[in-house]
Amino acid sequence: MSSAYPGIPMGNLISAVTSGFRYLFLTQPPEAEDTPTRSAPLDSQFEPSLPSEGTTHDSNIALYNCLSAKTPNRPALPPEIILQMLELPSRWLCLSVASPPDTPESKALAVHVAAQGGGRTVTQVLLSLPPLSAETIRRLRRIEFTFTSKDQGWSSFRNDWGTYKNSWTWFEAGVRPTRPKVEMPTAVPDKQEDPSPPANNLERYYSQSENPYKRHLLQRNRHAGRKLETYCIQLHSDDEFVQSLREGDALDLLACAQYPGWRNQVADYSIRLWLYDDLKEARVDGLE
Repeated sequence: MSSAYPGIPMGNLISAVTSGFRYLFLTQPPEAEDTPTRSAPLDSQFEPSLPSEGTTHDSNIALYNCLSAKTPNRPALPPEIILQMLELPSRWLCLSVASPPDTPESKALAVHVAAQGGGRTVTQVLLSLPPLSAETIRRLRRIEFTFTSKDQGWSSFRNDWGTYKNSWTWFEAGVRPTRPKVEMPTAVPDKQEDPSPPANNLERYYSQSENPYKRHLLQRNRHAGRKLETYCIQLHSDDEFVQSLREGDALDLLACAQYPGWRNQVADYSIRLWLYDDLKEARVDGLE
């Protein structure tokens, strides 16, 4: 593709314009380099973090109209450069599904997932998104799972208090194919003793299906945590979990607990989808 600005390669022009307008049109400060951006491996968990903020379709339309118009100080920017700028995370659109209004700490928590005897795992579905459309998946840039939680607040293993070691309450993301339609139970106890989360009870439940239920570990609670903590786990478009999504898949947020005495206590939770705005539609088919 040739540049509308003679003598300047298109790649250099896009890079320069994007860098120049990055701070002018950001809706929030850039994230710190140590801010977690994707799920951690089994032996390492993130410290609590807060969700990010995006923009609106109308704001992106206004940006396009502004930059595509010629001014006394600069020529109009080519449409392909403006669309490239909309790939900045601060210009993405957000579709969110959340729990009921936040529950104050002084009141009962919204969800309690208590483990059963014999090492069995108990899993509860906190949120389920409607099936994703092909258009939503095409524009999907990031999935954000946010939850506020803690465990029972005590254990017999004092050396692990305040860490994520030997923590037997955790959260997972689930992918539930809907073709053919599969009804998922709200809780399925694991009948096999498996000391290593994530538990695969729901995955085994659908093991005979042509479209098995897939699960992905997101975060463990802090061991013997006394206070509620908020975690925001981000999975980007280059993550294997996101790339595996297909039309008709439905996303679930799962709360899990294993071994007697362990309780996953959840106050509030949400799933956010961050989408590239191609300036065509403010609403995406598949999610209202």
